[in-house]
Amino acid sequence: MSTLYCLRHGEAEFGGAHDEMRRLTDRGVQQIRRAANQLPKQGLMLYHSPYVRTTESAQIVMNHVAVSGQQAALWLTPDARLDDTLAQLELLQGPDLLLVTHNPLVTRLTASLTGAPEFEVGFGTGSLARLDGEALLPGCMTLQWL
Repeated sequence: MSTLYCLRHGEAEFGGAHDEMRRLTDRGVQQIRRAANQLPKQGLMLYHSPYVRTTESAQIVMNHVAVSGQQAALWLTPDARLDDTLAQLELLQGPDLLLVTHNPLVTRLTASLTGAPEFEVGFGTGSLARLDGEALLPGCMTLQWL
């Protein structure tokens, strides 16, 4: 049995010349702190987009949760192809994973893994979902909560 947690980064600054450099706002920091309180206190392997707002979100989580490891992953950026992300998930080992990523990817990924229509899976900033299942494959996971 695998558990996958999907976390959309907290609220980020608007504008700026480079999207990948946008930082969390004070509200975004608070959103991630609330989400971190819903996670298990240890044992998660954390993967995050290398963008600043997801890296900051991952760091906040790591201040609240003892992770077994962490890694920046290009397959979690906002414009990552769903097929590429699914292919990477198939390669991952371990029972408990946390992905810190962006919309629209997090919505598409959750919908694909659970078989739910995308319009039924809505991730606001700082939203956290828990999925359980036998395999990290499309249609093989169940959405426990969002």
